[in-house]
Amino acid sequence: MNADLLMPILQALHSTTPEIEAVAVISASGLVLCSVLPDHVDEDMVAAMGSALVSSGIRTADEFRLGDYGEMFLKGEQGYVIAVQTVEGASLLLMAEPDADIDAVLAAAHQVSGQIREQVNANMVKGSEMTTKKECAVTTRDLVVLLADLAEQIEVLIGKRGTISVFRYAGRQLGKRLGAGQQGDPEQARAIVADFFKAKEFMSGVTLDGKNAELHGCQIGLELHERGIDAGTHALCNFGFGLIDGVTESVTGNRIITLHVASEYHEAGVTCHETW
Repeated sequence: MNADLLMPILQALHSTTPEIEAVAVISASGLVLCSVLPDHVDEDMVAAMGSALVSSGIRTADEFRLGDYGEMFLKGEQGYVIAVQTVEGASLLLMAEPDADIDAVLAAAHQVSGQIREQVNANMVKGSEMTTKKECAVTTRDLVVLLADLAEQIEVLIGKRGTISVFRYAGRQLGKRLGAGQQGDPEQARAIVADFFKAKEFMSGVTLDGKNAELHGCQIGLELHERGIDAGTHALCNFGFGLIDGVTESVTGNRIITLHVASEYHEAGVTCHETW
């Protein structure tokens, strides 16, 4: 998704609808792809807030079998926060004044969401991947650092347990997509996960022995260790656990719960032991 092409759309929405104080397009991973924000609104907080709102809404819709979410809004004493799905993996987020005409704001939001979809479809790149120039330059370690920062912001909003739940759910949904269309046994599911971790450079290597897994050079564990946090209980770890659970469920049809056993810290990095 090209931020330069989206900016005029967001600027037009912001200028023609005075009740809208801030507007942004955020990715499912919590990145702000494009935004028009007043000086007093922090972009990192918008990313954390928006990601938490969308993730919670998606989970609620899934648990109640409501289908894909279309829009969500939160009303507070000082105004509204509204999220509208644009394309898969991205949402339009708006902050509106408390006396705003909510029907008019929603209508404008859906109109802009349609414009964003048209823009994305017109500029689809190979593989239908939504990227920005900034994202193309992001390394795996950069992404882990960003997600760790995001988890801290979300924890301020919804607490540690809520953050773990959101991250584990998000990982599970990604895992289901990775395993979609591949039917097999648990060994095949574990192999899919191991290949994904190595291909995306989250691990330097994965050793599988039945239900036991040894993760070498774990980037998540390394970042947490540098922050003085033990691996295994953090929201980021639970994102990985959820991914394993989702792949296994998609491939085998059986639900599992991935557990952390122990972590070893040494000069070469971090080695994590888990039960898949």
